[in-house]
Amino acid sequence: MKNKGYEKALGLFNDGNIDIAIEICDREISKDLTNSNVINLKGLLLYLKGELEDAIALWNINKDYNDDNISVSYIRDIQKDFKRKELYEEAKELINNLDIDKAIDILNLCSKSDFNSININNDLALCYYKKGNHENARKYLDKVFSLDKKNKLAREINGKLNSIYKYRDRGDFTKKISLGFLMGIGMIAIVFITNQKFMSHKIPKINLEKNPDNIEKIVDNQNIVNKNQDISHEEVNIEKDLTEDEIRENYINATEMYDKEDYEKVKDILENTVSKLKGSHLDDDIIFLLGATYENLGYKDKAIEIFDRYISEYINGSYIEEAYYRAALLYRNEDIDISKNYANKILINYPNSIYNNSYVEEIMSS
Repeated sequence: MKNKGYEKALGLFNDGNIDIAIEICDREISKDLTNSNVINLKGLLLYLKGELEDAIALWNINKDYNDDNISVSYIRDIQKDFKRKELYEEAKELINNLDIDKAIDILNLCSKSDFNSININNDLALCYYKKGNHENARKYLDKVFSLDKKNKLAREINGKLNSIYKYRDRGDFTKKISLGFLMGIGMIAIVFITNQKFMSHKIPKINLEKNPDNIEKIVDNQNIVNKNQDISHEEVNIEKDLTEDEIRENYINATEMYDKEDYEKVKDILENTVSKLKGSHLDDDIIFLLGATYENLGYKDKAIEIFDRYISEYINGSYIEEAYYRAALLYRNEDIDISKNYANKILINYPNSIYNNSYVEEIMSS
């Protein structure tokens, strides 16, 4: 006879409703402890969520009470997961310390089994988001949503990605990139034509020895040409405003360069963009990325200036916790009072934040 409770829980799990599936399992187990399938299923769901000890406890109950062979096999293969649990904690610490590449390496080792799969994929998505590799971030978010479509952290990361890509259709994004490329070609063409125009005003070479009377005329004409060139160059160098789409394109290009660690190009793109922001939803992303870029380039004072600006203007911004954290670390050897003030903001306002770590504690105890 089929167990309707088990089938319902399994269906919910397959649909990405892991927490509701666990609730159904709890209800079925409370009614009948001999239902080995339900016990194994709940153990597996807890295993995916990273709750290793609780999963083992359930499988031990199933092994002892129901003489269940599947539980025995789960327990036999579980020892390696204790090591993976230690590695995962190490990866979390690396993320806290902003050592993203090393964290990714360790998380990939952790992902060799299904243990803690939800948290591992979430953290991989977070790492790739911080690196600006949005395609990989999406890939790992999809893995999370396949198991837990209501996952809070995954939804937060996904929301940030959606704010970057206004159009979720990849085709639209490709078209926008192509448009940006064509615009770039157009600008090159304009500059080339303008330069050709400058060249057309050049005075034909005249032999002064044979035409001494033309010297004054040549000087006058050359002055006119120089003046025209100055005016033309001034027209070319006048900075134009950026449209919302151009600002978005700049941000996307900057994140791609940031992922390649080409920080000088990121700096050039963002410095030109920051002065032309229009109060859009990407403003805080752009300003924060510029601060992180300055920090990576070793421009400490500029990084501090940008993070101070972010904290002042975007108190509810997506990166406010990290802005406090980075600023606190940067100020530590510059102004310990400001450093402590920012560290204290993390302690008070974000006690459960990943940035509330040993470095914050060290700053507060300084």
